[in-house]
Amino acid sequence: MKSLFIWIIQKLSELKGHLSPKPLWEQVTIIFWLLGPFIMLWERTPADIWLTVCGLMFVFKCFRDKDFCWTKIWWVRSCGIFWLCCIISGLMSEAPIHSASEAFIWFRFPLFAMATVFWLGNSRILFHAMLFTTLAGLFLMCGILLAELFYHGQRGSRLHWPYGDEMPGSYLTRAAMPAYLFLIGSALSVRSKLGWLAGFAALGSIIVSIMTGERVNFLNRVLAGLTAVVFVKPIWSRFFVFLGLGLTTFGTILAFNTTMFNSYVVNFFSSLPGQSGTVYTGIFTASKTIFLDNPIIGIGPDGFRQFCKELFTDYVGRACDNHSHNYVIQLLVETGLLGAIFGSVMIVSIIIACRANKKSGVNGVFAAIAFVGPIFLFFPLLSSGDFFGQFVNVFTWSAVGIFLAGGYLLKR
Repeated sequence: MKSLFIWIIQKLSELKGHLSPKPLWEQVTIIFWLLGPFIMLWERTPADIWLTVCGLMFVFKCFRDKDFCWTKIWWVRSCGIFWLCCIISGLMSEAPIHSASEAFIWFRFPLFAMATVFWLGNSRILFHAMLFTTLAGLFLMCGILLAELFYHGQRGSRLHWPYGDEMPGSYLTRAAMPAYLFLIGSALSVRSKLGWLAGFAALGSIIVSIMTGERVNFLNRVLAGLTAVVFVKPIWSRFFVFLGLGLTTFGTILAFNTTMFNSYVVNFFSSLPGQSGTVYTGIFTASKTIFLDNPIIGIGPDGFRQFCKELFTDYVGRACDNHSHNYVIQLLVETGLLGAIFGSVMIVSIIIACRANKKSGVNGVFAAIAFVGPIFLFFPLLSSGDFFGQFVNVFTWSAVGIFLAGGYLLKR
């Protein structure tokens, strides 16, 4: 613990020295960026404002410095090409102004990632500072959810703090993904006591995920963590210790909490897509019909929410919702094959850009797992949020920016 405290003090001193030569407006923007993990705990609209302001300040800096070299990088260009496909799809939809506007403002999310990679997090000092605040955000969110659990308990099978809805686990799964994978990597590769500490912290956050009742978010975190294990050259004895503790804890919770057992076992299998009568099956069936009628350019971003109910007079076997609840299906429905192909190219290019050379220490841990994060942030085989909406994207792209920044820095 003493060495950890010394490391934190050292990093704060380095951060202060790094910021001192910069102009005041840039210092303020960087500090504002570093506060992001805490702003995202407040509410999603302030978090969206935070993300948008950081992106716009990056654009201002680029025009001021006349520096747009970053636009030559492939993953940046792939984002731009996909964005153009979305705008075209929106302009050719039944509601061109609304749909094209949704497509246009979506770019604020990858723009934030670009700001993180090429400016705000383009030094190891700033990258380490953001990784630290993301860790702090992870611990704070776990504390908030545990406080709700002890003081109010679950409502149904879900927790609701701090946002007042049933999806607080999205923060743990998405915004805190860099911190979570860093803990996993440290737990299984760092031989000192800090490795054990990181392992118990990661395990604790998984237990909190279980108690949120959000099955898909829990499954996503578990799969991401297990995938990261493969790439960190783990201490296998320690891995099996934590695996055993995790399985024992999970089994104990299910054995003594009927609500959790019904949620994670009984209701989970009965609500899987493909099961007759489930909401997801109805949504996917409706999505399939819409895609087959509009296969090339789709019905425009946000089109499923806007037009689904208008497109069907016969709802037998179909269901409509705000979105298709799967990234691939939503892209096929709303942007057609054109958008789905270039969207997939964009995601793959981001994953490749996150690959980094392995190094030692903190850098080595993150280098080993940086590319795993985007795989599960955009994982195609699980139900997901709205690809174009605020709810998921603020969390997702804030994490993507950190993974990309880590990948770029650790390639040097």
